[in-house]
Amino acid sequence: MLEWKPDYATGVLSIDSQHKALFDYINRLEKLLETTEVQRSEVDSLLSFLEDFAKLHFIGEESCMARSLCPAYKKNKEGHALFLSNLRFYRGQYENTSEPKDMLGQLHESLVWWMNEHILKVDMQMKGLAKTD
Repeated sequence: MLEWKPDYATGVLSIDSQHKALFDYINRLEKLLETTEVQRSEVDSLLSFLEDFAKLHFIGEESCMARSLCPAYKKNKEGHALFLSNLRFYRGQYENTSEPKDMLGQLHESLVWWMNEHILKVDMQMKGLAKTD
């Protein structure tokens, strides 16, 4: 499970709040993996929401970085594209497999890794630069 820690705080309340929501949805995916049988309709709904929410979050975060002239802006934008690309790849694999748990487990692992790497190494570069909201 992803657990929010003060180390993840960028100092921008709206971004931190959205990161917490992303953590929550990634943790929901983990909980679905703990069930005996994966309910595809529930997973489809969760993955659709996660992708849509991530897109909106990324637009806001990139805008915040651009306004504050954050040196990590380009790396941030590239990282966001990677997140969405990975999510779409695994979602496509999930939709075309008869063993969805394995694919969803790989997706979950990838998302957890990305969130930790991206927030702690890229998003933290806006700390102190961006105005809090």
